[in-house]
Amino acid sequence: MILQMAEQTASMEGVMKASASEMDASKTKTQRIDAGSKGLGPGVIQRTDLTKSVDIMVKNSKLGTIAPNAAVTLTGIPRVLAASGGDMSKEEYLAVGRFYEAAREDLKRAFEGLSENEQTEGRSIVRRLRARDEERMQQMQK
Repeated sequence: MILQMAEQTASMEGVMKASASEMDASKTKTQRIDAGSKGLGPGVIQRTDLTKSVDIMVKNSKLGTIAPNAAVTLTGIPRVLAASGGDMSKEEYLAVGRFYEAAREDLKRAFEGLSENEQTEGRSIVRRLRARDEERMQQMQK
């Protein structure tokens, strides 16, 4: 689970940076929504959706048990987002991205704290999950 959460936090960090980058490109909110709906960008992420996403991620992964520092770091995201309302700003996207990056570092330390056997088993599980996902994707493309 730690490795899966590390992948998820890396993905979300990328989405946050891409969202900030789109704002640099002076795209309107409508253009960003349109690009996101076509898979050409992250779209527009609402602060309420992001808050719910973090809460669900922490709860469902039982992160508080397996990597408590990462859980604490991630729960900082809703606090930052609650500081203001409306659409997220470029600075907020970047700040949230830094939270995801910090959580990934917490996850790395938690993983390194596992025994060699647990690390090997974790890597094996992730490889099997990736293979299964890739197989599903290939079948969907047929």
